[in-house]
Amino acid sequence: TGYHPDLKLFETLGTSMDDEKGAAIYNAETMETDREGIYIAGVACGGINTREWFIENSRDHGQKIMNHILEKYGNEK
Repeated sequence: TGYHPDLKLFETLGTSMDDEKGAAIYNAETMETDREGIYIAGVACGGINTREWFIENSRDHGQKIMNHILEKYGNEK
């Protein structure tokens, strides 16, 4: 995350990339990439188009991620 997202990181992790945006492909409902357990949030969602994401339109990313993690793993001990 951050103003200059480390896009190479997503490639290294093996996520599929949107070549046009330079961003990891992810599920907008859960923020999970196509690699299970790897999530994306904030400005990193825009890839090279960092102007697409701001606090006001990405502040729910953390909640989406946590909801998905709890849904998948919350009952495991």
